[in-house]
Amino acid sequence: METKLSGHSVYRTEYHIVWVPKYRRRILNPDVKGYISKLFPKVLRSIPGCEIIEQSGVYY
Repeated sequence: METKLSGHSVYRTEYHIVWVPKYRRRILNPDVKGYISKLFPKVLRSIPGCEIIEQSGVYY
């Protein structure tokens, strides 16, 4: 991540995103998990300055 400088401050902004399906249904079968794993990086590449630091697995 890039450290930014302002008049009297230095900062680095990071966001923690948690994707949860509606009603916490267990919809992440291997096909959906593979699709999401490919889709998120593709979408984030289109946002300047955005990068994935860590992509964790599914915990159910």
